[in-house]
Amino acid sequence: MIGPEMRAARRALAEAGDAQVLGVLRYVDALPNPGEADALLAPLRPRLRHLRPPRPLRFARVLFTPLDPVIVSPAGWQAGAPLVPRSAIHPIATQVRQALPERYDEIQAVLGDDTLAEAVRLRTAGRKLWPDAARVLRSSPVPAEWRATGLPLGEYRLLADAIAICLDAAAVFDELDDPAIADDEVEKRLATLMREGEKQGAAAWGMVRALAMQRFPLAEAPRAAARGKVGREWQDAAATVAATNWAWIEADMESATLGDAAQAAENLHRQIMLLDVLGHDATQRQRAAAAKVKLRESSARRFAAAVKERVTLAMPDMAEDALDGLETEMRDLRLLDAETRRLGPAPGNDAALHGAAAAVTAREDITLMERARLVELLLGAEAGLAVLLGR
Repeated sequence: MIGPEMRAARRALAEAGDAQVLGVLRYVDALPNPGEADALLAPLRPRLRHLRPPRPLRFARVLFTPLDPVIVSPAGWQAGAPLVPRSAIHPIATQVRQALPERYDEIQAVLGDDTLAEAVRLRTAGRKLWPDAARVLRSSPVPAEWRATGLPLGEYRLLADAIAICLDAAAVFDELDDPAIADDEVEKRLATLMREGEKQGAAAWGMVRALAMQRFPLAEAPRAAARGKVGREWQDAAATVAATNWAWIEADMESATLGDAAQAAENLHRQIMLLDVLGHDATQRQRAAAAKVKLRESSARRFAAAVKERVTLAMPDMAEDALDGLETEMRDLRLLDAETRRLGPAPGNDAALHGAAAAVTAREDITLMERARLVELLLGAEAGLAVLLGR
């Protein structure tokens, strides 16, 4: 139960500006046990999705990254739903960490390697953790901290088993991302995962299905898994999966900031494909078409803001030894640019890229070849050649 002090703090935060909210978030992230303050942040989740502030790379974040799409606030969770209440994260992460102390040290070493991009660190650490964590959760007792979550004791086993199968699925998804794997093999492996989820019940089935549809939007197996399902629990699970997929797309439509550019490009690519699939359903066609328009506007807006912040404004004071990192950032931004243009014209993208190129060419303290290479990354080979030729 939320006490009067927590209610007062929530009211104050609801009226706070973005800077104050981000300050509170940094304070919470620095706590040894951030889960204790999760109730404070709960009403701020929509604003945080809009602001997308950088977050520290913690063990719990690595563990639950594959389940991000199905994590909801405790208020948005119901027993038996194919969703994970956010209040369950801390006790389960603590339980896994204590069961795998040697794995914890390995994870921390990967997360501390700031020569790697954040998305790479998360995925690398995850591959080391997810299979072992799944094994731990399948045989784990109810953790001592579970009572503090306010969640029913009987739900722990169902959630732990569902999370375990999703962690195993994450490892399979990474394997299936290899373009060398034939489509029929992808369908076969995904169908197997759906059957394994079904054996555990509607909640596990729904979680795996939602994650599979977002990771492989064109795959038939996750969609086919819902055919012929009768009974209230299966129909409710299928409806929750649909709502989860729409929420994933709409979160990016409403977001103000970009985050990791490569991850944003990958998400947008999959969201476009999923909207194409959803648009085949006459009852969803209008909604899918409207979502594409909003997604294009949001992606273009976030792209332009990121180029300005990360290249145009940063370029004048950027140290020369930081240029290699800038090249990677530019490549990732161009991937997002290409995905955005799949949704329609993007004149704002062109303006942002030309502004960044102008900032690059103004740097006379770096070599002509370096300027040409950076401009090529932004605008293409012809623009890079023009810099070399002094045009």
